[in-house]
Amino acid sequence: MRPRQAQSLPMNIALTGATGFIGRYVALGLAQRGHKLRVLSRPGREDAFQHPCDSGMEGRFEVHTGDLTKAKSLEGFMEGQDMLVHLASAHDHMPDEEMREITIRGSEALLDEVIRSDKKRERVQIWIMSSAVIGAPVYSYYRDTKRIQEKIFKGGGYEWTSFRPTLVYGVGDYRHTAALMRQCAVQGGRMTIPHSGRSRINPVHVDDVVDAMLRKFDWSSQVECIYELAGPTGISYNEFIDYTIAATSGTVRRRNI
Repeated sequence: MRPRQAQSLPMNIALTGATGFIGRYVALGLAQRGHKLRVLSRPGREDAFQHPCDSGMEGRFEVHTGDLTKAKSLEGFMEGQDMLVHLASAHDHMPDEEMREITIRGSEALLDEVIRSDKKRERVQIWIMSSAVIGAPVYSYYRDTKRIQEKIFKGGGYEWTSFRPTLVYGVGDYRHTAALMRQCAVQGGRMTIPHSGRSRINPVHVDDVVDAMLRKFDWSSQVECIYELAGPTGISYNEFIDYTIAATSGTVRRRNI
């Protein structure tokens, strides 16, 4: 087993989910640190990745075309890589079967590719983003699949780290942040919240999520553990909605049911 590479040195990092909201920021942060990226992209989505070379970092990345639901397409993705940063998963609006296929079975296929490409068990590091905290105190199958994903990699025999950010917001989040802001900016009418809204959340900005991940490279010890990433202040879900309504100059009235 070869000695683990020092964290301060540039690494070859395989990254999934780079075309997503958080993934674009993570990819840029890793490239700025001098790491070389191999990005997994679904067929036809290769141009959706915000290339690090856009910021003057040519040669810092390559694209591997593949699909988490097609194990054969992952072959070669982990060849010569020091680390896997796995951010990709199904979105919470997808059907349950699709969430199982992408988040659970896709993670199993990815771990199999790590093992296949690392026959000597040379300790590839695995970092995953296991965010599953949603503001609403309601059942979430999405949350369940993310926790199963975490267990898959924890039991894989490799050094692992899991990052669990809470509700992440920031520029470029068109699925959640932008959609919520549009709801809150409505003039008049009611905005229905299907719960009491008293549960407390700690929204965290995407820049702070990336900053926390990058700081991990500077820590000398590699303890297999989970990092809960949260904003500086806990507020109730109702307060969060009210602040957003005010920030967007909306006049819609919140109603809890």
